[in-house]
Amino acid sequence: ILTDMNMPEMDGAGLITAWLLSAVPAPRSYAICFFLAALLLALSYLALTRVREPAGPAGAPRSPLRHQLRRVPALVRGDRNLAWYLVARVVASVGTAATGFYTVYALGVLGAPAWQAGVFTTSIVVGKLAGDAVLGWVADRAGHRAVLIAGVAATFAANVVAITARSPDALLVSFALVGVQFAAQNVSGLNVL
Repeated sequence: ILTDMNMPEMDGAGLITAWLLSAVPAPRSYAICFFLAALLLALSYLALTRVREPAGPAGAPRSPLRHQLRRVPALVRGDRNLAWYLVARVVASVGTAATGFYTVYALGVLGAPAWQAGVFTTSIVVGKLAGDAVLGWVADRAGHRAVLIAGVAATFAANVVAITARSPDALLVSFALVGVQFAAQNVSGLNVL
């Protein structure tokens, strides 16, 4: 089946997804993909339960959540950089909302075959792997702010490419840029704080 699909080289989860979506009729193929994802996620949690952290010194006693939440307005008012950072994160999050529709657009408007969703997944993974490597280096040399700006720029570029895409293959660039944005958040999202 895979040789009949005229699809580019790929591996791993993208290959399995592409095969399932081409070989099994919908909606059963989607159900199998969701089931496999849930199964693998459950297995990852089982692996996490086997991790043992060494005992460390006792920390300060925890304060109740409502006490911590009452401190937030004063903290944000007192730290202008934190306030702008939070505004930037909210705006950037809204900018990523369109990424959920790239596949829908490719399948519904551009006429992509269902198996290409697996190729899109592979494109995200490739973008994230490249982004992790490059943006980790950038964070070490230019700081986490530069990485977050690069992630926002990747999101913006992904949306521009998606808006102008005339073929499903053009969306591969959008998906790769989404992977770069994921990498930026993983590398610097919490570290910048």
